[in-house]
Amino acid sequence: MFHFPENEVNVSPYILTDNKSSRWWQEKSSVHVGAWHGEEKEQLSEEKQQLQGVSDRYDRGVRVLGENVVEDAVQKDIQEQKALEEKRQVEQMPKGSIHERLAWGARKSEMENQQRKKNKTKNRGMER
Repeated sequence: MFHFPENEVNVSPYILTDNKSSRWWQEKSSVHVGAWHGEEKEQLSEEKQQLQGVSDRYDRGVRVLGENVVEDAVQKDIQEQKALEEKRQVEQMPKGSIHERLAWGARKSEMENQQRKKNKTKNRGMER
């Protein structure tokens, strides 16, 4: 009767034979699409309110502290985040070959040994 290729979605076995069924499908799809757009608009409205709040707080910070202080604080935070991300990447074992993993293990072990030495000398200085 009807042939539907494998990758296409079977919307209805009675593919709109008359105006009544046509109107029914149009109403059903418009209600569904309208509901989806309503949810999307609501979500966008919430995001807009959150972003406006962030913007207002930033403007207040600039007004109170001054543009230079805020810009310096933002740049410092960006640098700290980059350092944390680099540290996380170093701590994660690579998923590549066994040679990469062994090299990573050796580097990590060396870094840990250096940190122990720093802590040891720092603690000796505190003992005196």
